[in-house]
Amino acid sequence: MKFEKELKGLKKSDYEAIKEFINLIKNIRELKKEDGCPWQRAQSHESLLPFLKEESYEFIDAVKSKNKLNMVEELGDILLQVMLHSEIAQEASQFLLKDIIENLNHKVINRHPYLFEQKVKVDIEEAKAIWKERKENEKVQSKKFNKKNLIDNDLKTLPADIVTKKIIRESENSNFYWKNQNHIISKLNEEIDELKEALISNNLKNIKEEFGDLYFTLINLSYFLNLDHDDCLREANNKFTKRFLFIKEYTDDKINMQSQEKLLEIWQIAKERLKNKE
Repeated sequence: MKFEKELKGLKKSDYEAIKEFINLIKNIRELKKEDGCPWQRAQSHESLLPFLKEESYEFIDAVKSKNKLNMVEELGDILLQVMLHSEIAQEASQFLLKDIIENLNHKVINRHPYLFEQKVKVDIEEAKAIWKERKENEKVQSKKFNKKNLIDNDLKTLPADIVTKKIIRESENSNFYWKNQNHIISKLNEEIDELKEALISNNLKNIKEEFGDLYFTLINLSYFLNLDHDDCLREANNKFTKRFLFIKEYTDDKINMQSQEKLLEIWQIAKERLKNKE
């Protein structure tokens, strides 16, 4: 009776989604049972991580290309990863699918008190400030939270470039940041020189360190210029791929038979021919 009351106010498509979600739970169980899919049975949280990352990036591509059909497909692939991880966790008595959804519901309600508690209107800046405050409070209450340094909590969990952005924002809040782009470019040149020295000395530890410093500074520059470094790299990848395919076609797919000088010559031709198409 209580469940029926909670269903009131939902759209027809919501009822259909609930029905399909129930079917999804059953289908995942079929995959994971003893006589189910042998590949799925062999997977672990760790072995599935590359697929989660890949599906996330494929969804990002679908959004950027405004392909609605691909967005639906890729979100489904991401949901599949969530379902597989929850099933693996249940088998290992770690947590349940119910725990994931309950935790998410708690987070949504807790971070929007003006909607679920106070019933008041706020502007976008107030909403962002409340979200940030509630999120930080949630972290403080976590047993694994390092109260001394907010950034330390992300170093082991988030991708390195995302942590770099968080470090930059945290530094800005402490009034410790680059004042102009020329200072950053000067730092880039300094890091390039230090990387060159490390390469000459052939010290792998130093090479790795200086390369990291260079990359860190480059992300700082992208942040200062209000550029998404990931978008910039994707565009560079696309540009290189188009030029590379041009060279393959130009040489009748015989790139490995060309001299280095010839390839550089064709590369320049590709740049000119594709200039307005990139």
